[in-house]
Amino acid sequence: MSMGIKPALLVAAALTVAFGGEVNAMAKSHTIGKLTQVKLSKHRLTGKTTKYARIKLVNAQGKSFASGKANRVGKFKITVKKQNLTKLSFKLAASKPGFKSRTFSNKQIKRAQAKPAKPTTTPNVTVPSQPDKPNKPVKPTTPAKPVKPSKPVKPTKPVKPSKPTKPSGPASPANPGKPTTPSRPGNNLSAKDRQIAAKKAQIEAAKQNYYQVKKQLQPISDQIEALTTEIHKQLNNLRVIQADLKVATDNHDTQKMATLTEQAKIISDIIAAKQDQRADLYPKLLPLEDARTKVSSLMDELWVLDNSYIPEELN
Repeated sequence: MSMGIKPALLVAAALTVAFGGEVNAMAKSHTIGKLTQVKLSKHRLTGKTTKYARIKLVNAQGKSFASGKANRVGKFKITVKKQNLTKLSFKLAASKPGFKSRTFSNKQIKRAQAKPAKPTTTPNVTVPSQPDKPNKPVKPTTPAKPVKPSKPVKPTKPVKPSKPTKPSGPASPANPGKPTTPSRPGNNLSAKDRQIAAKKAQIEAAKQNYYQVKKQLQPISDQIEALTTEIHKQLNNLRVIQADLKVATDNHDTQKMATLTEQAKIISDIIAAKQDQRADLYPKLLPLEDARTKVSSLMDELWVLDNSYIPEELN
């Protein structure tokens, strides 16, 4: 009886050590918010979810064909050039570090669209007009009396010609006007066109700043990616050890159980250390997120001014 209790306690200890960090991390995580304010057109999808969430459109084969990012209030806009989103079967995947990702099906996206308001006006109905009553016959008027011819008017005397005036001297030449300066290019543009041009210039400057910040923080991004790969590798090793530990427990092999439990603890410590290193690096990427959000916000402002504008996807 004591032989069965001891292996069970060792298995429980190994499970707690192996997956304690991951379970606690998952328990503290949040879930991506629901999808609202959805508008779906032929080449554009807009909506609202968790702020700064990464948005991807995935086709029926599971391949991503478009992506975007929600801004500081959770609004996002994804534009495609070739595909017709109203006829395409696709899913929307939303993810964010520290949040449980969420996938919305094509039916959920269409169901989330705002229903058009019902028309309140009633159709105009023309009422046939009644036929006019015939007018009464008008009595003939009495003929007017003939007017007497007026007396002939006497001819007026001809006006005497005025004396010729002396010719004046040659007129002085007018002062030549100053040459007008040519107008600067863009003066003929409307106020709205000038706003659009200024907004495009702001977007271009924000994009250059984003790529510069991305280049500066690329080593940190590479470190995070390397740590994530190593964590996944160690988690796979831990699963193998866990399977071997279960077999040893069933066979009541106490020596092997002790060895595997020690190995599981070592790997769990490695995973925890890698996760701590990765967590310390994430805040250093905030300037990159701020730069991306700035570009996204300016693109939204330009789209309000010019609905024909198609936002560019940042690499």
